[in-house]
Amino acid sequence: MTLIYSGPNKHMFGGVLLETCLFIFLLYTPGVNNVFGGRPLPFFLLGIPGLGFSMLLLLWEETRKRLMNWDYHGDGTPNWFQRSLLW
Repeated sequence: MTLIYSGPNKHMFGGVLLETCLFIFLLYTPGVNNVFGGRPLPFFLLGIPGLGFSMLLLLWEETRKRLMNWDYHGDGTPNWFQRSLLW
């Protein structure tokens, strides 16, 4: 997997952390959530429903990267995935 070989992307991690903090602030601060028409959510609904979809996206992206880098012939010619599914 990409995280094993290249390590985590610090900018992406910081962006996700900032987004999560902003989300929690807007949702759970009294008065602020009324301005945006929000209401506090139960803890279970914060991220658990989307967990399966995010794992599916991670699996697809890692599979796509593997298929892009798979060299069947060893001579650098495009493989089936590159010839058929990319433009």
